[in-house]
Amino acid sequence: MQVPNQDTIKLVIPRFDIKPLVEPVKQLQTLINASDPHIDEIARVINQQEGLSNAILTVVNSPFYQNKEPLEDVATIANKLGLNTLFGFCSAALFTQQYANSNNDLVKALCSDSVDIANAMLFISKKTKSDIPSSILYTIGAFHNCGMFLLAQKYDDYEAVLKEAMLNRDNSVRLEQQHYGIEHPTLAYITAALWNIPANMCQLIL
Repeated sequence: MQVPNQDTIKLVIPRFDIKPLVEPVKQLQTLINASDPHIDEIARVINQQEGLSNAILTVVNSPFYQNKEPLEDVATIANKLGLNTLFGFCSAALFTQQYANSNNDLVKALCSDSVDIANAMLFISKKTKSDIPSSILYTIGAFHNCGMFLLAQKYDDYEAVLKEAMLNRDNSVRLEQQHYGIEHPTLAYITAALWNIPANMCQLIL
């Protein structure tokens, strides 16, 4: 897929209900990028967000992560796994939370699938001892299909389009372009960029 240019991005954003970058992510970026990051302050921001610390602890203590011993709090995660790893898991968790409780059943199902894929990428990274940080792979997994959430939210016939692709063994991306003039990888790229995901990761998501 081709990286969308700025003109395309400007045209796409008003068409779709892309969840904006939430304030806690901005706060965490500022705190983590400080010359002298304070873990207690970072942990305080995370613990203030409903369900966030539990979501992160669930990931790092899951069988997919294969930790040798359980991690019991956010500060321990930061100390043992690093601030960048903690931030990656926070961003992915806060993003998927935006869609996990959608009133649209297809959006919820697609969001759940993305979390499953993120966990699978986490598991593979641990099994293969990948040089790529596990939190990066998890984040890519969480965002990679998010364009499908947006199409499902906007178009009532999107589920039928996906079924058509499966029944005919067709490329869903081609059908999306045919029906809507845009494809879910492009939407995923734009969404990830708006969530301050680094450009090299956005390209992998695309």
